[in-house]
Amino acid sequence: MADESHEVMEITPLGAGCEVGRSCCIVKYAGATIMFDCGVHPAYNGLASLPYFDVIETSKIDLLLITHFHMDHCGALPFFTEKTNFRGRVFMTHPTKAIYRILMQDAVKMGNESDRLWDEKDLMASLEKIELINYHQTVQHKGVKFSCYNAGHVLGAAMFNVEVAGVRVLYTGDFSREEDRHLLGAENPTEPPHVLIVESTYGVSLHQPREVREQRFTQACFIHQVVARGGRCLIPVFALGRSQELLLILEEYWRAHPELQEVPIYYASKVAKKSMRVYQTYINMMNHHIRDAHALGANPWNFQFVKNLEIGRGSLAHFDDSLPMVVMASPGMMQSGFSRELFEMWCSDRRNGLMMPGYSVAGTLAHHVMSEPKEIVTSAGDRVPVNLSIDYTSFSAHSDFQQTREFVASLRPAHVVLVHGAEEEMLRLQKELAKLYKPKQTDFYTPKNCQSVHLRFHGESVAKVVGSLAVEAPADGAELRGLLLKRDFKYTLMAPQDLKDGTRLACSAITHRPSFVYTGPLAPLLRAISRLFTVSTAAADASGGGAGVWRVHDEVVMSVEAELGSITLEWPAGPVNDMVADAVASNIMQLQTKHARGLLQNLPEASCTSGASEVAGEGQPAAGGEEAAPARVVEDVPGQTGPTLQDKEEEAASPSALAAAVHAALRDSFGEVVVMNGDGESTPRWELTACGAAVVLHGSGPLFDSVETAEAKARERVEKIVNRVQRSVLPLQ
Repeated sequence: MADESHEVMEITPLGAGCEVGRSCCIVKYAGATIMFDCGVHPAYNGLASLPYFDVIETSKIDLLLITHFHMDHCGALPFFTEKTNFRGRVFMTHPTKAIYRILMQDAVKMGNESDRLWDEKDLMASLEKIELINYHQTVQHKGVKFSCYNAGHVLGAAMFNVEVAGVRVLYTGDFSREEDRHLLGAENPTEPPHVLIVESTYGVSLHQPREVREQRFTQACFIHQVVARGGRCLIPVFALGRSQELLLILEEYWRAHPELQEVPIYYASKVAKKSMRVYQTYINMMNHHIRDAHALGANPWNFQFVKNLEIGRGSLAHFDDSLPMVVMASPGMMQSGFSRELFEMWCSDRRNGLMMPGYSVAGTLAHHVMSEPKEIVTSAGDRVPVNLSIDYTSFSAHSDFQQTREFVASLRPAHVVLVHGAEEEMLRLQKELAKLYKPKQTDFYTPKNCQSVHLRFHGESVAKVVGSLAVEAPADGAELRGLLLKRDFKYTLMAPQDLKDGTRLACSAITHRPSFVYTGPLAPLLRAISRLFTVSTAAADASGGGAGVWRVHDEVVMSVEAELGSITLEWPAGPVNDMVADAVASNIMQLQTKHARGLLQNLPEASCTSGASEVAGEGQPAAGGEEAAPARVVEDVPGQTGPTLQDKEEEAASPSALAAAVHAALRDSFGEVVVMNGDGESTPRWELTACGAAVVLHGSGPLFDSVETAEAKARERVEKIVNRVQRSVLPLQ
């Protein structure tokens, strides 16, 4: 069976769409909604730094998958889990959660109070909601199957491969296929995806070989020269991630150059000691260089020349920077914190140097100084000259053009969505990748924030027939009825009676059994019901006491208790049975009302369909002890499902009964009704007062010749009541 609603996949970046920062991507397909990453933008503060959460219904998100611990990928998580209606599940790897805790505890203490979107209580609550996943582990939730793979980039970084209704989506997050000093390169998933959502940070740029970059970083151009001339070298980095790679490079270089060993290397971070303990804990998730060294009893993270520099408020006041040194300080974008304070203090000295080791986001100080401005504005609002040397050597563990091209070629997805890159870089990358594939072989998309990509997937949903329905194969073209169940995007067709054994659903049968007061004759009631449905005798009272049981439309059982003056209906719940029972109950209550008013006198004989011998036997007493009019017995006709033609014949209504009904209705509505029978000089008429006006109904009733009154509203009300009574009573007479 075709299922059109499941054919369109919607992919919407709420952040990192034609930009770098606040990574957040929504994928909707087949009724499932998955969010990848939940970061903040490093160039903005407060609400402006968040992804565009207001364009989605957060309560409908089933899964939130975090790729790694950098703030632009997880920094909005406490806000999202605690300040929105999100009720889904959150997953990340073990190292990611450990470092997320450290970084976020540090972040909650920084920044302005007015810009803070969450507090430590929110952070702890978000930590309780995070579930852990290992590389290559498969997890299922609401029919969505997902697993993760090593993404390189930083410790614990993951690419998520998600399968929904047979369609696979791979979200890379930040990834690097190049193995470095401590991390393995990104791996390929075992099953190629239909859709690839991939970062495009470096666009069509190519990284230099790692050996060339390391040499340039230390000796050939920069750090060695800066400290050799008595300067101080600042390296702004993220607190965790690339900083560990750079520390390994510097440690090795200092060990090989005794002349530098008197120059201190400082790792300035509030979380320095805690972070290094995490790296020591997860050595087995690193490459063979680290694992082999650890197996031989060495601890690669126990540095000889690198010193941790614990920083806090007022740290600079006690920091002696009079001698040459190398300082790695966070944050990497120098928007605030220790790295910015050091830069503002050192930037005017020509001996000093700034080494930028990775990508800088537009709108940040790090990005601004790459244009080599003559001066900058400090955090205090002062202008200071920029005289220090500036160099850039990328150690950013992001995929370059060659890595991305090879990755796409190895997976050959039908659709590629580019995210996490400046718009110009993304467009250039899209153009170059498109050249490598034939038209319609692979489509490439570069959506902006809140701009959706719609992808169509054609296919059919197949329902598996099980249980009693599967005992015999139906004939070609035959109709097969049952309950269609959906579980994990798979359909099963089964009979209702198989639910208890075939599923974990709790099955209950509901039987309704209301009772009604009824003291009137049975004949008009049975005749009224038989005009609507098939009525058969289930059990009659042999003693002639007016009791009996009738079956209406097969499923609704009507039991008459003459001595109690009541009728009980009993039926199994269901849409058809409920409708039949409602109609029967309505007839019971209407006729009971008319009987109480004395309107069911001198009725003609009743007629109804009988499935046994008779409905109400001639001379059989009705409920309440009254003699019932004899009922005509109609034998069952094969194939007959409703009233017979004889039942449908219209019979004349009793004028006296109808007139009495009209008289009672007018009296109940307006008070006294005077009936003038007329004489030789005047015609019969009824006189009453309605809406404060005198009303005269000419004629003997119930069909009046005219209604005379000076008040139009009074005429309208009287005519409406008369007509309503005629319509209500005539069908039952």
